[in-house]
Amino acid sequence: MITITDEKLINLAGQTTFDRGVKLYQSDAVTSIKKLKNHILATVSGTKRYTVDLTINQQHIEGACSCPASDYMDFCKHCVAVALTLKTEQEITSQVKQSNHKYAPIEPYLATLSKQQLQTELSKIILNDSELKTQWLAKAEVSLGLLDYKTLRKKITAAIPYNRHLYRYDAVRTYFFKVENLAQQLIDTEESFTAEEQFKLAEYALQRLDKALETIDDSGGFRLESQTFFSESLLNAFKNLNWTTSKKANWLLDLTQSNPDIFPDTTKNFWPLLSSKEQATLAQQIQKLWDEQPKPNPDDYTQQSYMQSLQAILVEYATSQQQFATVIQLHEKTANRFHEYKKILHMEVSYGFFDEAETRLSQLRERFTEHQETKELHQVEASLAKAQQQYERMLNALWQHYTFSHELSHLQELIALAKQHNDSTDWIEKAEQLLLSQASQPPPPQVWLWQPYTRLAELYLTYGQVAKALQLTHQHKISDNLVLKIIRSPDLALMDVWPTYQNCIENQLNLSNNEAYKQAIQFMREVLNRTTSESEQEEVKQWMLECRERFKIKRNFAQWFDEFWA
Repeated sequence: MITITDEKLINLAGQTTFDRGVKLYQSDAVTSIKKLKNHILATVSGTKRYTVDLTINQQHIEGACSCPASDYMDFCKHCVAVALTLKTEQEITSQVKQSNHKYAPIEPYLATLSKQQLQTELSKIILNDSELKTQWLAKAEVSLGLLDYKTLRKKITAAIPYNRHLYRYDAVRTYFFKVENLAQQLIDTEESFTAEEQFKLAEYALQRLDKALETIDDSGGFRLESQTFFSESLLNAFKNLNWTTSKKANWLLDLTQSNPDIFPDTTKNFWPLLSSKEQATLAQQIQKLWDEQPKPNPDDYTQQSYMQSLQAILVEYATSQQQFATVIQLHEKTANRFHEYKKILHMEVSYGFFDEAETRLSQLRERFTEHQETKELHQVEASLAKAQQQYERMLNALWQHYTFSHELSHLQELIALAKQHNDSTDWIEKAEQLLLSQASQPPPPQVWLWQPYTRLAELYLTYGQVAKALQLTHQHKISDNLVLKIIRSPDLALMDVWPTYQNCIENQLNLSNNEAYKQAIQFMREVLNRTTSESEQEEVKQWMLECRERFKIKRNFAQWFDEFWA
């Protein structure tokens, strides 16, 4: 069949008739097409319904139409419209043939259907699927303006029922699928309601969601999308509420009693939406409640949660007013545990309250004496010393921190700062002596990971003493990852590390799982690539063949080894 182009059709019909045919085609006037070998029979809607008969072969296109214009022209606008429809089909077919995607024909096929055909097919699909029916009903109600305030509130009540006692994954998912559709309706209808109506609807939805979750196990987080929609709607409405300052403050005051896992956060979400006057009014009312509260019981989660919600607002306000001493007082009232007092100490350092920080540091050292706590206090002391430009004290505090942590990164930080301040101490040698002395001692209480030899080997490897690091792997238990780093060092000859490679390979094979077998073969490949002479290669190969024989009972390893060996 000839390839149809605009140029060919213009030659047949003329520019004016072609343009009229384009308009017919674009208006979906071609209502049906039947193909009979080289004949195309089509119906085109115009002032009347006309029948078009196109004959198409390898060289020519000929047209006939039942319209009056065909009495004096060979190719009328109706013929053009049908020919353009065929042209589109040819282009789509060409694109599909070029695509390797399995489902590529679907979208082009849909493009060939009329609006009525698409409506019919879509209706069948929607009405036979309960979830799709729910989704499209929600879209239709919004589009047709069928939702007023009372109707939508009733739909919220119906969509978020209580006491469902749902614990199965699929049941909870189904429950919140309906809630999501409702949430989308609430967003879509925002412009139809006043700010206060929108606010009340979103608030009501969140209240019901909170209540419903008392008997629903949503550990899968199915509620989160609808909860986000409701929260966004609530915040958008809050911005536009024509409430008095006092009314806004009172509502936010009540919000401190609500579930923080459901409602938007007061300080993160609502606080930025308030004017400075509204912020001050809210802070004054919160302060009264705060002053009435005793120091919280560390075992009373409800009391702690309530006080933290009050505290967050007061801290936000005090910080905006640069009342940093007040911020510290607020945190002191709720502090019970080490990390809470350490946070206050950090604040005092950052705010420049150095005398207070020194006093608190001494008090915390007397009160908190566990290994981890002592280590962290040395780190805070370093920050305090640095802020006061006490650089010798800073370096000593960092050293004390390292004596507890053994972390290479902490030592490297110390060395970098020592260099900045022209300190001549050989910190690497000092670290080596420390680790050697601690290696012979039992681990401190509360320390579950005590690896001085591994840390020492890491120190040697990092600072160019690779031979010492390798020696440690022969004498002591070193972490597997570090052993690999050491034996892969380019500063060591293969034969120096070959016995360690053998141990690594055999250890992997003794694990008896496929991943370990693959790792063992990877080690073998790695060793062969490092050989530098025929004698080295022969020794390595001979051992590998012996290894294959010893572990031949592990069939997957034997198979993969043979493939590797080939």
